[in-house]
Amino acid sequence: MRLRAALLAGLLLAGCAQGPAPAPDAPDPILYDPAEVARAERLVIFVPGALSSVVMYTPAKGWQAGGFADAYYRFPGLDGMPPGPLDIDRAAAQVAGFANAHPDKQVALVGYSSGAPIAILAAARITGDRVVPVAALAPAVEHGGGLPTLARGAGDILRAAARAQSLDPLQVWIEYWQILLRGRNAPPLPGFRDRVIETAQTHRGERPLGPPETRLARSHGQALQNWELPPDLDLSHVRLRIYAGLEDPVFSTAQTLRFARALGQDRIYGFPGEGHLLYLSQPDVFETARRFAVEALEAPRQD
Repeated sequence: MRLRAALLAGLLLAGCAQGPAPAPDAPDPILYDPAEVARAERLVIFVPGALSSVVMYTPAKGWQAGGFADAYYRFPGLDGMPPGPLDIDRAAAQVAGFANAHPDKQVALVGYSSGAPIAILAAARITGDRVVPVAALAPAVEHGGGLPTLARGAGDILRAAARAQSLDPLQVWIEYWQILLRGRNAPPLPGFRDRVIETAQTHRGERPLGPPETRLARSHGQALQNWELPPDLDLSHVRLRIYAGLEDPVFSTAQTLRFARALGQDRIYGFPGEGHLLYLSQPDVFETARRFAVEALEAPRQD
């Protein structure tokens, strides 16, 4: 895991590790190693969630060992990208454009939370006679869940403040992070708060867990408010699998099931006792997703 984190850090810091240099006013949101992509027969594109760095995919180390070159879509305001509004349709077009620029590659997509709709829409736009597996992890649903999700989120913030017995933003965020991690009904983890504060003090005063900057939160969050699945979405060449924590406090199991059915899926793959942060609480989900993708790519076409 440390090696992969170092590789990701190298990609983020080294401009030469990206693809051809974009115009200064239009940085390339896709982070990848051109030599690695050129060598590989398969390509996996990882799309993070709102307010999440591509470093969240550090545990997905098995994909490289499985013959995939990896690429990462960077959200506005993170990972070296300039600030700006997130546009789900535009992001999907950029991801699909990168895949279509490599027509000789088998392509798989992994999207987390807000990144899942981007991955699904992108897969629909990938051209050529290619099956495209998509692993959607804790996917954001249409309209970002609407008022029910907003109401539950506000209640969870109040619940976190009560747990923290404080209105200090960091203290509240630490407790809210636990709710995101394990659901609202799980008891607080012993020593979790102290471990986070100790970590913060060793990082030059930075807060590894803390409330997001307001402008960034708004630019990422507003993208989902009016988003819904297009009526003409063609997923006939897409093999989709949805993974979700059954205690997800952001998008309920019922919401995720409705979203799955709207996508033509009759089931979701649930993790009992897990919340929204599957990439932290269930890092093996990446290996599960890789096996699914390989099986989908190697299975005979049925359409």
